[in-house]
Amino acid sequence: MSQSYDPNTSPCVSAEGLALGLVEVATPAWSGNPSVPLLCQGGGGQHAEWFLLEHIRSRNLDQKLSYKVTCFLSWTPCEKCAEEIIRFLAKNRHVSLSILASRIYTMGPYVKGLRELYDAGVHISIMTFRDFEYCWQTFVDHQDSPFQPWADLDRRSQQLSQQLRAILQKEPEGWTSVCL
Repeated sequence: MSQSYDPNTSPCVSAEGLALGLVEVATPAWSGNPSVPLLCQGGGGQHAEWFLLEHIRSRNLDQKLSYKVTCFLSWTPCEKCAEEIIRFLAKNRHVSLSILASRIYTMGPYVKGLRELYDAGVHISIMTFRDFEYCWQTFVDHQDSPFQPWADLDRRSQQLSQQLRAILQKEPEGWTSVCL
């Protein structure tokens, strides 16, 4: 977890095969189906998002129930993954999605993909100390050792959160930015 989720690593340093997705599919408590954590690791030319969507599809979720899927990703989705997620959600209106990412993927037309995800109703945010700690407790065989945060984790998470907010903000129709 430490290498794949370190918010100080750039996309060029982290190999595609190391991209990780940690997923929880929450079902209504009365349905009898427990929430199941899952590790999705990218590889073989596929990003972690592809594997997590395949996992969700394979569960054959009851269309009469509503499901909340929370994904903890090492990177925000690239434009192609964003498009695939949007297509999946359009076909599966009974599924809502929250993405918490360690870093912002900044290769290719990533801004367009993130904005389209946001417009499609996907909650996107940057992971905080609490999110990393939750992942450590939930997904990692930590053998009772506490989560050890990276140096400057809080500051870096705040910086990335500000960047993501700026990406997701849109100016109202007809407005023009003016730099003075």
